[in-house]
Amino acid sequence: MPQTAKILVVDDEPAVLEVIQKILLDRGYTVDVAANGLEALQLLEQNSYDLMLSDVKMPQMDGMELLQQVGFLCPDLITVMLSAFANIQDAVAAIKLGAYDYIAKPVYPEDLILSIERALKFKELRQAQQELEWTLKGAEALGLRVLDLAPEAEEFQMLERMRQQAQKVKKLPELADLFLSTAQKLTLASRGSIFLFDPDGVNLTCMSCSENSNNQLRFKNVRPSEGVMSSVLQTGRPLLVVDVALEPRYF
Repeated sequence: MPQTAKILVVDDEPAVLEVIQKILLDRGYTVDVAANGLEALQLLEQNSYDLMLSDVKMPQMDGMELLQQVGFLCPDLITVMLSAFANIQDAVAAIKLGAYDYIAKPVYPEDLILSIERALKFKELRQAQQELEWTLKGAEALGLRVLDLAPEAEEFQMLERMRQQAQKVKKLPELADLFLSTAQKLTLASRGSIFLFDPDGVNLTCMSCSENSNNQLRFKNVRPSEGVMSSVLQTGRPLLVVDVALEPRYF
């Protein structure tokens, strides 16, 4: 991960905050600071961070409680804990709560940077693994064999292009159109549609449909018991229809 990563440093000692902030800024990182766990939570609600560096012993909310809160608020955030009272029990507890590393004070710049670089690299690898898993799950949902999806495979590249394009899409209907277009190319389907549950979870709303589908289908609301959705919702599996024109249940 490039050294444009954004890091939140949490410590109740102003001198420690100043020193760590300078070390990280000199290395090219973007840094925000907080004097305790409550301030840190406020910043986490307002901003996105790649890594949090937190002291353990702090007033109002200590580092261990903050670590627990972060697990709910920002489960993907990488955390490195610092403590002047380091011991095996606290280190094990911190790791169990999701911390990547546990460093004893006083902190030496070389040790701090090494731990941060390793933590950010771990974050990068974990994201890549998650993206690959989602790509493969998407392929399975479309009926493709996982073993056929080597990185050089055309299907894999189509899914990867879709993933990259999806990150730039802000509106749900546009995202649904992108997914449907890719699904049709992968499956060679003549037409298709994507239905999602409404906010109340009662009816299904058509978010996307192919150009040769019924023009009145888009944004139409239907009951989950109607049409092809009933079968798919009950089984949780894709359903292959050989000739949709001969099957009146399907839109």
